[in-house]
Amino acid sequence: MTSVYIDEDVGKVFIQLLQADGHTVLHARTTPGMSGVTDGNQLLFAAQHDSVLLTHNGRDFLLLHDAWRRWGAAWRSVHAHEGILLIPQHVTAIVVARAVHDQLTGNFPLRNEFYEWDRARGWQHVLYRP
Repeated sequence: MTSVYIDEDVGKVFIQLLQADGHTVLHARTTPGMSGVTDGNQLLFAAQHDSVLLTHNGRDFLLLHDAWRRWGAAWRSVHAHEGILLIPQHVTAIVVARAVHDQLTGNFPLRNEFYEWDRARGWQHVLYRP
């Protein structure tokens, strides 16, 4: 299954829910040295550990995602992140965890991509728009 890194804004309940589906899960609040670090360091950590990043923080991570892709292309870097999944805050965790699992195990390109989940529309591929 997929490795997932959860930033500190997302509840720890997702650890158990995603592990129950067979995923390897790291959380910023339970990973030594990762609580309170910048969003850029969160994304770097996820990428270094080949993990999809799960977050509630769309604005900042979309900006970082865009910079990662632009700079990587400009510098001809082969380094990719494993994907960023943006989830809403006010939806039952089990519903969101099921949607995350479906996205992780579906046939969607995740590497270097950004997706946002909406209860009504499902997963939407997001492109940066300044």
